[in-house]
Amino acid sequence: TINSIRLAVSMTHDQVEGVPIGQHPLVIRLLKGVYNLRPPQPRYSDTWNVDMVIRHLQSLGNNSKLTLKVLGQKLALLMAVVEASRSSELHALDVRYRVFKTEGVVFSLPTLTKKRTCGAPPKQLFFAAFPKDQNLCVVQCLREYEKQTATFRPRNKEADNPLFLSHIRPH
Repeated sequence: TINSIRLAVSMTHDQVEGVPIGQHPLVIRLLKGVYNLRPPQPRYSDTWNVDMVIRHLQSLGNNSKLTLKVLGQKLALLMAVVEASRSSELHALDVRYRVFKTEGVVFSLPTLTKKRTCGAPPKQLFFAAFPKDQNLCVVQCLREYEKQTATFRPRNKEADNPLFLSHIRPH
């Protein structure tokens, strides 16, 4: 806020001692003092214990026995843990741009994302398989989720087909 005010005053005020007022040594010194008195706070003050989350996901058991709501939440959380992506990128995942591989699954993001510039190739998100524990394998969870949501998905292969569907009817 103070920097915005400094810019506005600097653009409308005459120069002082041959320099724009926003670049005057006394103004710069004042702003450093303000910064030191009230430094910016971190955006996130709390963290969460991933180990607790993983243990909870393990305790849910077999994916085929989970409700659609819990399965979707489990899949979203596994994807967030496996591939540290923005929530907007996970929301943009589309089944049409998904490729299963032996080592995991790859999604291409055809839409522009916050970090992607126009003309850049589509961003790809890779979710590695975890064969040691089927209850924590994002690929197995994804396959079960797609199986359970198949009846709610469009028949037209060209239509938008977002990965995550609402668990509230009409899906």
